[in-house]
Amino acid sequence: MSADAQHKVYEVAHLTVRQLQQEAHKLHEEEFEGESAATPLLAIAGVLMVVVPVVLLVLGLTFAAYYLA
Repeated sequence: MSADAQHKVYEVAHLTVRQLQQEAHKLHEEEFEGESAATPLLAIAGVLMVVVPVVLLVLGLTFAAYYLA
């Protein structure tokens, strides 16, 4: 492994919660400003984080009702 790769692994392994919160806040601000190229991806990911669990719950309840009835 190269020295550069080892440095990147070290940086990722030693992120603090505060650094993660700051990065998330920065991405959130960029999303609302629309300046980031990742804005559509962030918006879609936010929607999917709500929609996917709801769809899975409804499907699970539907299959449970079908097989138990």
